[in-house]
Amino acid sequence: MSRIDEFHDKLEDLHFALESDIVQLGGNSEPASVYADINEKLAEVRHASIQYELDEITGFVDLLISFVSRLSELNTVYAHLISDVILLCLDHLDDITRYYKSQNVNYDASHTKSIESSLSALISCDNESLKHYLEQSLNVLTSELITSDSEESAEVDVAALVEPAPTAQSTNKSQNLADSELMHAQDLVLFYNFEKEFSHRFPDLAKRSQRILPLAFKMNQLAGSPVDEQQLEAAIILHDLAMVFIPPQILQKDTALEQEEVDIIRRHPAIISILLERLSGWEEAALIVHQHHERMDGKGYPQGLKGEDICPGSKILSILDAFDAMTNTRSDRPFKRTLLRASTEISRRQDQFDPEWVSFYLQTVKENFIKE
Repeated sequence: MSRIDEFHDKLEDLHFALESDIVQLGGNSEPASVYADINEKLAEVRHASIQYELDEITGFVDLLISFVSRLSELNTVYAHLISDVILLCLDHLDDITRYYKSQNVNYDASHTKSIESSLSALISCDNESLKHYLEQSLNVLTSELITSDSEESAEVDVAALVEPAPTAQSTNKSQNLADSELMHAQDLVLFYNFEKEFSHRFPDLAKRSQRILPLAFKMNQLAGSPVDEQQLEAAIILHDLAMVFIPPQILQKDTALEQEEVDIIRRHPAIISILLERLSGWEEAALIVHQHHERMDGKGYPQGLKGEDICPGSKILSILDAFDAMTNTRSDRPFKRTLLRASTEISRRQDQFDPEWVSFYLQTVKENFIKE
């Protein structure tokens, strides 16, 4: 194992513990003790970077330690801003490490320099300017995400918008289309009833579809609506319904799952996709559900599909599933990420999510949650 691999393993071991400490800042009456715990773990990261002769990483961690040390001397009310800055710095540290491991991650050395400059300003600023420099640091840390718009609009085929004069054949087709839409509307009512019953058993997931459905519609519209909205709606409503068939002792297990238990969980998309396939007219929704745990690098399940082999609806659902899991507290996730942190993490995972769809997600987040 190379030095960078060994360091990355060490960093991953400490990352979760650091995150657990940081999220305590908002509700802790003694933040100084939390800062001390954070710096103790950061010192371990620094020691490991020196041990493996990773000078660039050592310099970055030194600045982060100095920043946290400065905070421990203050009784600040900006805990949410501070938490975001530290967490996003840790994410960037992971980006640096994965870049040196030659993994598929965007890395810009000049961005690192900008972050270091913003940390230096935070360390040296006076207390009255602290909030300003915290916000400035957040702008730097997220500059490659939220400020990157997808302003290019899809070209419109004007000819396709001109409707031909109706004929007897087209009238029949219109009637068949109306019948099909009515059937789909009736099916959707049934699906929502299924979801309602499902949410009684799994309160963690209650109202999940209502949270992500408007975002899914918006992402689809920004992309030129390649996915039928009813198919997308059905997939989002039903995609996790099969969780009711997974034994509670597996879902609630707080230790590592056995391979057999992992296999049971990974079967849940197939159960719903088979159900949808047996209902007339829901083939696209079935495919979306079946593929929504696939990854761009082919390491997903159940088929190990890559890139363009994954349907657009599944790419939308996989991004929003991750976003919702990160930003809403669940029994298996005792704390939630902020909007900026979730967006950063999703943007970094180009091995998991389609970068083009991530850009539509970021634009959707900007328009729906971020005030100008």
